[in-house]
Amino acid sequence: MNKFVWLDHIEEAAYTNWRSNTPPNVADKDCVVLRTGGYWGVKKCDSKEGFICERFSACENERYGTTCAEKCANCVNSEYGCDRRIGDCFHGCVPGYHGVKCLMGN
Repeated sequence: MNKFVWLDHIEEAAYTNWRSNTPPNVADKDCVVLRTGGYWGVKKCDSKEGFICERFSACENERYGTTCAEKCANCVNSEYGCDRRIGDCFHGCVPGYHGVKCLMGN
């Protein structure tokens, strides 16, 4: 079965609206389009279409992700230094950690 993710390829789309409740399994059609009635369909990605935006709610308390379940860890100034959508640290890591999310110890 096809798996559809947002353009950043990080998270699978949590909301879907397929007419049959499951995406069609079509090998050469990898992009989602909006059909009549608000249902989703698939097309080749080289087609010129409108776009669908991912709605994002800003997380608080040093959290990130679509449900704000993940906690920013080891970021310099973690209160403001973590991307609230994907968790990347804007200003680097505290000493002893590295990586874009500062999860890897030295």
